[in-house]
Amino acid sequence: MPVPELTDKLEQALADFDKGVRYIYKQDEFEYRNDPTAVTGADSPVVETMSIDRDGWTPGVLEKIMWDRRKGSEQRQQWKRKQERVKRRLEGQEVSDSTTSYSGSSSESDIRVLGLNPGPFTLDGTNTYVFGNGERRLLVDTGDGEQPEYFDLLKQCLGGSRIDRILLTHWHGDHIGGVNRLLAMPEVVTPDCAVFKHPDPVDARDDVRAMLAQAVLQNRLRGITDSQLFAVDDIQLQAVFTPGHTDDHMAFIVTSDSFAKERLLLTGDLVLGRGTTIVSDLQRYMESLKTMLDTRPSALLPGHGPIISGSDGETPNAVRVIEGYIEHRNLRERQIIAVLSGEPPEAPPMPRNGGWRLEEVAAAVYPEITDPKVILAAQHNARLHLDKLVSDDKAEKRLGTEPAVELWALRDRQI
Repeated sequence: MPVPELTDKLEQALADFDKGVRYIYKQDEFEYRNDPTAVTGADSPVVETMSIDRDGWTPGVLEKIMWDRRKGSEQRQQWKRKQERVKRRLEGQEVSDSTTSYSGSSSESDIRVLGLNPGPFTLDGTNTYVFGNGERRLLVDTGDGEQPEYFDLLKQCLGGSRIDRILLTHWHGDHIGGVNRLLAMPEVVTPDCAVFKHPDPVDARDDVRAMLAQAVLQNRLRGITDSQLFAVDDIQLQAVFTPGHTDDHMAFIVTSDSFAKERLLLTGDLVLGRGTTIVSDLQRYMESLKTMLDTRPSALLPGHGPIISGSDGETPNAVRVIEGYIEHRNLRERQIIAVLSGEPPEAPPMPRNGGWRLEEVAAAVYPEITDPKVILAAQHNARLHLDKLVSDDKAEKRLGTEPAVELWALRDRQI
């Protein structure tokens, strides 16, 4: 690899970063383009698009790297630091992360298309996935529907092919928000394109109904059941019911004869490529994590963040990440039990009856959190664990007086 030439080009790319440059890394050259939706031609060699995400290269990924000035100087500095890490990699310096690899599958029949909707809960944006290499393709998730550039990028990724099935992992708007617009694009979807989603009472909510309106109106909406199979060319996707992030959440096991030794797991939002996810029901979430772990995947295709692949010794990083998610939640539970084992603060309501307020538990478990919005999220997580402890018959709710408020205590703790 001609490192000096690549470094010179990267320096120029860094200088042009404010212009919304998209970087495309190829095996023998590094090039950058001011056209953010430009992609290489069909006759080009395998393209590896640079993800300014820690230290890796993801084959088949087509991403738009954007800088939004409104995000402020803090995010700008964060993106620059990430680019510096990529620069060090080009210069031959080792920049590694033991739980993350960007190698993906060995097939060219699956492409990750970034939804171009970065944010505090979407990370770099929603990952959508295109499967297949023929005229009819399969798409998993659709982005939030609010980024016109995403649909342009998806169209270019497809070349002359079209999507004939859309699978939705769950009801959140950053995953299903693009359904209506896609169904209105005959150059992108086939006339018989069907939309698949696990049915759930949430589908009756006004916002969800609006995002699925065209699928319902055109009689294209179908259900997904656990273990249901979807095939496109030589690729098979098997649905795995994994509630916990939401009640309707589906993951997909991806296998193919073209990468027979690999077993990919498209995780939706149950497991992310970086950080942890939001949980609605911790009991079911933990059960779903164990279900995912039992599939023993070789790589994870998350709903947000980088693809996780590779291995550390004999154990795939994908397995280690799922194990890490389980241990993270178990650790939080142990921490909360330790808090409830102590004496509660001497503060209203009185008497305490041996119980702790939710806010006190969260503050004790997350002492480093000071941002008010993040504190609310921490309290939400603490409540999930407390509810699970009650469900497991390890804790109970007690009513405090003056004023009346919920208190939490270990079941065997004496008043």
